[in-house]
Amino acid sequence: MDAQWLSERLNEEKLVVLDVRSGIDNGGDRSSFQKSHIPGSVYSNYTNNGWRETRAGVAGLIPPVRSLERLIGSLGIANSSIVVLIPAGTGPTDFGSAARVYWTFKVLGHESVTILNGGLAGWKVAGYEVAEGAPAPWTISVAKPSLRPLRPPAPFPDQRTCPTIRSLNSKTRCFIWTRMPLAIRSTTLN
Repeated sequence: MDAQWLSERLNEEKLVVLDVRSGIDNGGDRSSFQKSHIPGSVYSNYTNNGWRETRAGVAGLIPPVRSLERLIGSLGIANSSIVVLIPAGTGPTDFGSAARVYWTFKVLGHESVTILNGGLAGWKVAGYEVAEGAPAPWTISVAKPSLRPLRPPAPFPDQRTCPTIRSLNSKTRCFIWTRMPLAIRSTTLN
């Protein structure tokens, strides 16, 4: 989504502009947001506000659904909201942070989410207005995600050979039990 599309819709009631800049991507923090942001946007620090967590020494895991419900609802985002994510627009890692938040929304079943092409830097280069100070107050919403399993859009090939599969389980009949969900065999049976 581009800056012109966003500028034409900034006053739409269902629109939530979510600035996710953080120090991980040299995009800044809350003080950077207060110095310059898209008018009407709300701020949530990607690295510090609960978009990911570490459990059992594994970093970058998606938090429990209840935690995400509280986080998303506290930002004024409802199931019916159109969410526009704003990275800094300063490099590939800030887009990665926005993409992770985008993916989190998608995992939760939220369909109306997009990322501003070019982030805040692109918005400024396009000559659109920026605001300063704290964000305007918003109403806390109750976000109720409808979790659904992620599935690839089309079948993908299972390239494992029958001997490889048999080494995993010697009792497996290769031609019957070798499919991963949604996979198709692309090699001949041995």
